[in-house]
Amino acid sequence: MFHNDANCDVYGFLNRATVSEQIENAGISTQNSETQRSSDVNADQKCFCHSKCERPSKAAESAWADLLTSWNPKLLKSQKVVQLIKTEVPAHLRGTLWRCLLQTRSLKEHSTFNYRANVVAVREQLVDLGVSEYSSLNSVQQLHEHDDGATAVAPHGGTARRPHAGHLCIRVLRQIMLDVDRTFPDHVLFGGTTDHAREGRAALFRVLALYARFNPTVGYCQGMGYIAAMFLMQTDDEEEAFWSCVALFESHKYLLGFYSESLTRIKDHALVFDKLLQQKQPLLRQHLVRRPSVRRVIFTQSYDAVNEL
Repeated sequence: MFHNDANCDVYGFLNRATVSEQIENAGISTQNSETQRSSDVNADQKCFCHSKCERPSKAAESAWADLLTSWNPKLLKSQKVVQLIKTEVPAHLRGTLWRCLLQTRSLKEHSTFNYRANVVAVREQLVDLGVSEYSSLNSVQQLHEHDDGATAVAPHGGTARRPHAGHLCIRVLRQIMLDVDRTFPDHVLFGGTTDHAREGRAALFRVLALYARFNPTVGYCQGMGYIAAMFLMQTDDEEEAFWSCVALFESHKYLLGFYSESLTRIKDHALVFDKLLQQKQPLLRQHLVRRPSVRRVIFTQSYDAVNEL
């Protein structure tokens, strides 16, 4: 998808020289950048070596094209799909594959939530506040000056969501704008001052803001941006990226509950991991729980039991 841009690798991440140049242009010190650049000539800034990256084989492209053309929900459990994914997925077909796996077309057809109408509603709110999705840093500063007691979006039940006139809480808008600039700043779609990057950041803001309207109970949670950004990388369709996020965040099979205020599912998974680790690697667990920083990250469910060790 990003093969034609000389400033980035095959996945769209800016190469070291481009990142350093942008940092220098921003007036930030780049000590040791030359040393790092010379020692990693074959690796990008994520330490992945792409010197051996090749285009997918014609056989793989043909197999995927045939599969996706005749796709039906029964293929979700097909071993053929599993094996093809393990082999290789051509970059230009990944967006289509995500759409098929997450069944976003069906999800959109059965929902009354209108993406375009809600984009208009969000933009109207931004205009009322005197801010823009295209200048997030300036907008964040301006939003600090507004009363943060703005009325949040009114909740609505069921899976068929309706557009509504309620505004997003200013606190939510401000947090999304803050996080947009922190999300993949080394990717050509989101980093830099090009029109392409400005539009990419604006699209990311819209996807996240509209999900907060779609599900006001959850609203926005830090960490959503990286998932939304990944979908934007894989598809040229902003609305498709939105429905992909909805499919992940709203399905118990995937991430439903991971972004809730109580973090219930994260705690449940942490507890399961803790028990497995205790059964399989008790000495490793004992070592990990004695490190406070690790304990807070991994063992979020059972602090009391951990502190007894």
